[in-house]
Amino acid sequence: MSRRMANALPVMGAALVALISLGVSAWHRTPAVYEETVFELDTFVQFKVVHPRAEELVTTAVATLDEVEDRLNRYDSESAVARVQAAAGDWVEVDGVTAEAFRLARSWGERTGGAFDVTLGSVADLYDFGGVGRVPSAGELAEAMAHAGVAAWELEGAAAGGAGTFPTRVRLVDSKAVLDLGGLHKGLAVDLAAAGLREAGVKHGLIDVGSNMVAIGPRPDGKPWRIGIAHPRAPGQIVATVALQDDAVSTSGDYQQGFDVGGVRYHHIIDPRTGSPATGWSGNAMPRLAAVTVLAPTAAEADILSTALFVMGLAVGQAWLEANPEYGAVFVTEAAEVILSPGLAGRVEVLP
Repeated sequence: MSRRMANALPVMGAALVALISLGVSAWHRTPAVYEETVFELDTFVQFKVVHPRAEELVTTAVATLDEVEDRLNRYDSESAVARVQAAAGDWVEVDGVTAEAFRLARSWGERTGGAFDVTLGSVADLYDFGGVGRVPSAGELAEAMAHAGVAAWELEGAAAGGAGTFPTRVRLVDSKAVLDLGGLHKGLAVDLAAAGLREAGVKHGLIDVGSNMVAIGPRPDGKPWRIGIAHPRAPGQIVATVALQDDAVSTSGDYQQGFDVGGVRYHHIIDPRTGSPATGWSGNAMPRLAAVTVLAPTAAEADILSTALFVMGLAVGQAWLEANPEYGAVFVTEAAEVILSPGLAGRVEVLP
């Protein structure tokens, strides 16, 4: 259930989103730009849309976000993910949106060498990130990790295969594993909302869903949308800006959700290899990461990759990007040093 906010609400600011929309070069707003902010997907979601029926189209887009949330939220006992969880050991037929989410999870788990994993729900629960926060014992982590991994769940397709054929049945093999699609469901939700806007004829638009954004075309003045990347250690400040047009961006950072104990930061980006919060470090005297921002063709891909690249660390992440040049990343180290992947020259402005 969304909570609608006033139309033409100003940008909410870095305190509420990991990425903020920033007009680096002055953008003179016109009445043709419809703006609305809602509370959805457990965050503030801002729409900027240029279309004669913008308000109606945004209402439909919000309903799409609701639909994805209803199907993929593991904390909702009536969601498709919860049904799969509750029926552990049995195949569960799922709808197209849920099937696509699991297809993405399987595909990207493989493409990232396991750096993206949707079976870490029980591990994350041990840390109580949404509550007071606690550091689990080594024994607790070992028990939870014994039930995590790609072997804990299976997909089964309804057709013989081919482009556009998604699996329609999911089975949780290990009843002690806990599925959590939180690493991709915001991205998938914004992709589907944006697709609806494009189909309705929107040529200029921006959707900001927490730390995920998708741009539909350029701004009304023909220039790319400018997105600010938050400083991981200085709230309200930014370290770089990104030009966005017909693509998506997502940030994962150690500052977004977590707690500190004894000078150690425990955050929500779990390393599937250890069950501990990822350090963003890949050895070889490389600096540790505080945040990763990914530019990708779709918001779901950006959402997934920002998590996976943080887990990989700088050296391994850069190597992965060199082999997959259709994606770009902005790495921000603990010291707020900004490191760009190849191909981002001209799209990213690093601020002094």
